[in-house]
Amino acid sequence: MRLCKPRFQQAQAQIEVAQAQVEQQRANLAQAQATLAEAETNLGRYQSLHSQGAVSAEELGSRTTQTLTARESVRVAEATVTSAQATVTSRQADVTRLQTQLDYTVLRAPTGGIVAERLGNVGDVSSTSNQVISLIQGNQLELAVTVPQVQLPQVTVGAPVKVTASDRRIQLEGAIQTIEPLVDPQTRTAQVIIRLPASEQVRAGMFLAAAIQVGRRPGVTIPASAVLPQPDGSMQVWVLSPENTALARPVETGVRVAEDATGPARIEILAGLDLGEQVIVAGAGYVQAGDAVTVAEDF
Repeated sequence: MRLCKPRFQQAQAQIEVAQAQVEQQRANLAQAQATLAEAETNLGRYQSLHSQGAVSAEELGSRTTQTLTARESVRVAEATVTSAQATVTSRQADVTRLQTQLDYTVLRAPTGGIVAERLGNVGDVSSTSNQVISLIQGNQLELAVTVPQVQLPQVTVGAPVKVTASDRRIQLEGAIQTIEPLVDPQTRTAQVIIRLPASEQVRAGMFLAAAIQVGRRPGVTIPASAVLPQPDGSMQVWVLSPENTALARPVETGVRVAEDATGPARIEILAGLDLGEQVIVAGAGYVQAGDAVTVAEDF
């Protein structure tokens, strides 16, 4: 912009000069037209006098020459005005071109926000495909995650997402905003953009983890610490018998729900437990069959 603006101002000044020249040439044209009118009037009078024998042929010829010269002066003046007007048009075109170049040196954001990252520098030549700045609109951040192509059919725009970080204070509920149409041929993953709620704890560039909800179904879950793997690969829990003793119960497990702000990790129980049965959580690994169990209020 520093290079173009002086040229732009100079071009504007040249328009003013060219317009002044137009006015000057128009004045010259008006004077030439007045001279021509006077010459034609005199010629008409001398022609009348010559027909009466009052003036010589030489005097009539002189007046005729003056009239022809005045007509030529008018023609030249008209051409000069046309040329001056063309110069004004050319200067105006220069101003328009330079104004366009100046417009290209100004970045205008489509909306208000905070500049989070500046990728371009003064003097760079950019295009619509090059990112110049990152703009945060209304403190609205987005999270970019990669999803394997085999799982893409399960992901839909608008699906809820739980976002966490190493800082346990960060527990956010987001939603999928965009699913990029291209899959990376090297990693076989696609980028998914998650819209995040405004949060003073989240900053651009932070590393976050996202759990995308791909479906919902009713089921029974218990704390993950209550499920004990067995040597044969099966799973077992300790349930509380009517006599308040420990009773081993083999179970079939499903998906694991990660720990979040609502509580510790949980495991889905597909079979082996009935809804409402009590399971032993604390110290389950040390329990033996038939052990008496005291139910603590905290659990």
